[in-house]
Amino acid sequence: LVGRRDGSSRFGKNNKFGFFPSASAGWVVSEEAFLRDNKVVSFLKLKGSVGKNGNSNIDPYAQYAFFGQSNNAYNGETIIYPNADRPANPNLRWETSTTFDVAIEYGLFKDIITGEIAYYRKQTNDVLLNVSTQPNSGFGSAWANVGGIRNSGVEFSIKAKVIDRKFRWNIDFNIA
Repeated sequence: LVGRRDGSSRFGKNNKFGFFPSASAGWVVSEEAFLRDNKVVSFLKLKGSVGKNGNSNIDPYAQYAFFGQSNNAYNGETIIYPNADRPANPNLRWETSTTFDVAIEYGLFKDIITGEIAYYRKQTNDVLLNVSTQPNSGFGSAWANVGGIRNSGVEFSIKAKVIDRKFRWNIDFNIA
């Protein structure tokens, strides 16, 4: 069980800090008395984890308004004047990803056959993106927290040690 509190000057004054906890656990069932002398199951482990992390990979000072300069000709002379290029975003916050996974590792027949079956899910929220603004706003683009992304699936792997008197080879198969 772990918890982190991170701060970044890249975010708006309202959201400089984020808390990112995580936890994991595992149980080697095959070491329990009721399974210790099993002739088929030589190894069995249940494991799982859940955790949250933060992404602060944006331009420094992205939460502040940015002013650039423009040039314009007037009466044959070039006039340089400031213009607003990016609006301030005091609510810019951490992009967060929460990952959850559970799995079963197994070994059969003195670990001649081994493998794993796992389920995973990663949910990312408040994705950081430099988005184009409306043309009538007078700004080109601004960093914002937009949308979310979810990845999930099941992974299965199996390995077999094939032993013959004359030679030996391993067979591996994995699909997700």
